[in-house]
Amino acid sequence: MGLLILYICWWRPIGGLAILMQINLIRAIVSLDFSDLCFRCVNESDILLGAIIPLLGFLLILIKLYSKNKNLKFRLSFIDVFFILIIFTLFYSSIFSSDLNASIAYTGRFILLASSYYFISKIIILNAEEPDKLIIDFLKVTLILGVCLGVISLILLSFSNSSVDRLTIPGVHPIPFSQLIGFAVLVIISSLIIYKKLLPINIGGLVSRGVLLVFLLMVLFASNTKGILLSAILS
Repeated sequence: MGLLILYICWWRPIGGLAILMQINLIRAIVSLDFSDLCFRCVNESDILLGAIIPLLGFLLILIKLYSKNKNLKFRLSFIDVFFILIIFTLFYSSIFSSDLNASIAYTGRFILLASSYYFISKIIILNAEEPDKLIIDFLKVTLILGVCLGVISLILLSFSNSSVDRLTIPGVHPIPFSQLIGFAVLVIISSLIIYKKLLPINIGGLVSRGVLLVFLLMVLFASNTKGILLSAILS
């Protein structure tokens, strides 16, 4: 699975980035124990799929971009300041933490992974000949992932003998699962109400997209994550 993700990062960087953003859900599916589908459990950290594969994926994306454009550009903006302030805050709070090692580890994960997702995305968009097309591709991949993982979650639920209060992928907290589904819902709604030449997300016709929207909304409500529901409604 890791090698396939790395290949996608090289073959289609924007698609690889969309997949890497959902790596926690994907690695949970890979490590499923069908004899114990625990929807209330959270998997332990996975250094391979949780850290090494994303970092290698980012590196491959940068190499691919550099192979096409030797003069990669990057401009700092006002929003970038927030990441710098967050990193400063994490370092500062670590000094007063009751668990210094855990705080430093959390800060390191944020710098290596969270910041990387943001800055790699920015580099891809800034150096694209058609940035709008890349954004559309990212939304399409995210929508496909949302539908596929939503279907998988329901299939796994049908094999589970226990009652489930919050739908998710076994081993994953409902919030990241719900975030993906909520994002996919917004993509579908946007494709229905925005002029198609501005947002050409052609996932079937009007009826099929309507069916997908109803399905995703059912999964979103089944995830029972009130914050994500409110965010989706406001969005």
